[in-house]
Amino acid sequence: MHVRSSERGSILLLVVWIVAAMAVLSAMLSLRARVFLRSQAYVNARTSGFLELEGGVQRAFYDILQLPTRKDLSPAQRRQSVFNYEIGGEKVKVTRIPVTSKLSIQKVRQDVWREIFMKYDKTEEEANDIIASIQDWVDKDNLLHPGGAEDDYYQGRSFPYYPHNGKIEDIRELLLIKGIDEEMFYGNDKYPALTDFFTVRDAADKLDINSASRALIQTMMETTDEETDAILAAREEQPFETMSDLANLVSPNSFNNANRYFTTTPNADIMTLRATILRGKQTLAVEETFQVQGRIIKWLERHEWTY
Repeated sequence: MHVRSSERGSILLLVVWIVAAMAVLSAMLSLRARVFLRSQAYVNARTSGFLELEGGVQRAFYDILQLPTRKDLSPAQRRQSVFNYEIGGEKVKVTRIPVTSKLSIQKVRQDVWREIFMKYDKTEEEANDIIASIQDWVDKDNLLHPGGAEDDYYQGRSFPYYPHNGKIEDIRELLLIKGIDEEMFYGNDKYPALTDFFTVRDAADKLDINSASRALIQTMMETTDEETDAILAAREEQPFETMSDLANLVSPNSFNNANRYFTTTPNADIMTLRATILRGKQTLAVEETFQVQGRIIKWLERHEWTY
C-alpha cells in the first residue's frame, strides 16, 4: 500500500509538471500569436494604399512614355500632366511634375524668398532672418549673417548638429534650418508646403505653367483665388499651348508676370510623379523622381508620407 501511494504521488507530481509545462507553452504560443497578429496588422496598415500608389506611379510613367507616339492626340494633350486610375479599389491620382514646375533652390532670388516666407504670416524681419539662416547654412564659412545661425545655434539644440556649409542637396535639409518648421515644410489647410515651391534639381529659367503648383502660381503671378482656380481648371481640361491662352483668365498685371516667369514649352528631362489617395481627411502620397534621356531611364529618388 505504501508503494502504491508513493507511485500515485509521483504520477500526480508528473501530471502537475506536465500541466504546468503545457500552460507555459500555451502562454508562449499565445504571446507569439498576439505579437505576430499585431505585427501583421502594422504591416497591413503601413502598406495599405502604398502598393496602390506605387502601381499608379508605374502605370502613369508608362502612359507618359507613350504620349509622344500618340498620333490621335493634339500637341497639348500629349503634355497631359494629371492621370486618374482605379487600382485595387482605390482611386489614385497621379500628377506629373517636371523639374521646371518648381524653383531651383540654388537660384532663388532674395526677393522671391521673402515673398514666399511672408505667405506663412512671417513679418518682413522674420523672413529676412530665415533668408540669413539659409545663407549661413550654404556658405562655407562660420561668419554669421545678421539674424542667421551658425555652429553655436545648431550645437545648442537638443539634438546637436552642424550646418551643411554647402549647397542644399536634399529638400528635407530645409527642416534643419533655423526658422523653418514642419508646418511650413509640409504645409496644412492654411499654408502651402515649401516642397510645392522648390526643387534641388537644376531647373530652367522659366517655370512650366501647366504643372506649377497653386501656391507658386499665386506667388509669382500675384493672382487672386478666382484667377488661380480658373488657371487650374483650364489646364486640367486641356494644357495651355501658348502663354496667350491665359490672357482672358487673369488681370493685365498677372498676365505680365506670367510671361515673365512662366512658359508652356518646358525642356525638362527630370520629372517627379506624385501619386495620392484621399481617405477622408487623410492623404497618402508617394513621390518618385525619374530622369529620361532618350532610351536611358534613371530612377533618382522616392519619398512617401501621410498627411
